[in-house]
Amino acid sequence: MTEILITPILTSIGLGALGGTLRIIIMANKMKTFEQPISKKAFFVHVPLFIIIGSLSGLFLGPGKAMSLLGGYMGVDLMEVFSKSFNKKKVKMK
Repeated sequence: MTEILITPILTSIGLGALGGTLRIIIMANKMKTFEQPISKKAFFVHVPLFIIIGSLSGLFLGPGKAMSLLGGYMGVDLMEVFSKSFNKKKVKMK
């Protein structure tokens, strides 16, 4: 009985983590294309964080395999947008 309940949950978590990992690979490729430096320390801090966020997004978005995978990808993408929005400099108007 518990196997019936645990299997879809683990599948959603795994596919969410896979979506998060896919987003990490695409982001690293984009940074390499635009010749932006990648800090190893920051990379190894962000990778586990993004995989956890992807897993949780995949779990929350649903039982469907495609939704879990896309949820993991979009969850990490959403965190990237949030981090960029907090790093903007304030502009003073004269």
